[in-house]
Amino acid sequence: MIFKKYIVIDGNPILFGSNLIHAEVAGEKRKSVESAGFVYLEYTEGNLEVICMGESTSLKIASRGEIDASLIYSLLN
Repeated sequence: MIFKKYIVIDGNPILFGSNLIHAEVAGEKRKSVESAGFVYLEYTEGNLEVICMGESTSLKIASRGEIDASLIYSLLN
């Protein structure tokens, strides 16, 4: 299982390491962030499972769960 943070800007997910802060990754695009949180990625028998949850305290914005998971799944598949 892989654990990362993510933000979504203009419908595009950006995944990054958990050692970074959401607001720092968003930078000047902070006001364009649609959602942010944490993502778990698991590859099982060639299938990708994506689970999004939580929120960014630095941006004060939450994950959209299944909506974000679908965007990230499409990005990685």
